[in-house]
Formats: sequence, C-alpha cells, structure tokens
Amino acid sequence: MWEDVSGATCTTFTCLADQVPAVPAEVTAILTAMAAISNCKLVGLVYQNAEANAGSLTSGAYASVADRAVFKLRYQDSRQVGRIEVPAPRDVIFLPDNATVDMDQPQVAAFVAALIANAGNHGGNPVISVDTGKRQMVNRGPF
Repeated sequence: MWEDVSGATCTTFTCLADQVPAVPAEVTAILTAMAAISNCKLVGLVYQNAEANAGSLTSGAYASVADRAVFKLRYQDSRQVGRIEVPAPRDVIFLPDNATVDMDQPQVAAFVAALIANAGNHGGNPVISVDTGKRQMVNRGPF
C-alpha cells in the first residue's frame, strides 16, 4: 500500500519469478470451504504477507497516488504482456513531454534491473524486458 502527501492510499501488486509453492494451511482451509459453495473451479490464488515499511513521503509535480508511471512488461516463454504501476512518480523520471518515462534515467534503469532480476508473472515466468513507461492518471472513484 502506498500513501501520498494528502493521505490518499493505493495498492499495487507484483509477482515474483520464484513462486513459493507452500500455502499456509489456514488459506487452504478457507479456499476449500469457498470452493464447496461455488459453481466455479479454483484456478489459482494469490497469497500475500503484509510487511510494514517505514518509507518517507516527498512532494513534487506528481505527488498524488492517482498519478502513475505505468511500465509494460514482457515475460520469458509467454505472450502475456504485463504492467506495473508506480504511484506518484517523481518528475525526474520523465522526458520533457512529462508523459514518457526516460528509460535511461538512472533510477528507472535500477527499477527495471530489479524487475528483471526478481519479478515474474502468475505462472512464474520471469520478466525479460520492460519496454516502455508512460504517465497515466487513474480514476479514483468512491469505491
């Protein structure tokens, strides 16, 4: 979960290339009970642990969680195209048009390297490239 300078929050999700096979028994019990009352089959699940992080807020031209830098991901052995969003992106990552991410900017390059080294899709296929980054505003409706 992310928080911007106004106190607004958003959530982002990332998959690891190294998928941990063990699911806690409590999660399995809930899913088994849920499947027993559904006409659908359970195809997969996403399990997460919450971990507190003492980050710091900064202000800038794009300080809202509704403002995102959206990156397009490609995966090994998959035709799937993924995306990852960075809320409230810092203005230094954009080209002069303020809409296109500068993929050669040092902090962006470090982010891309971290994705390629660690991220994957839901099937465990690792990220092999991050093709583009664009600025996008997200509709933050009441729900």
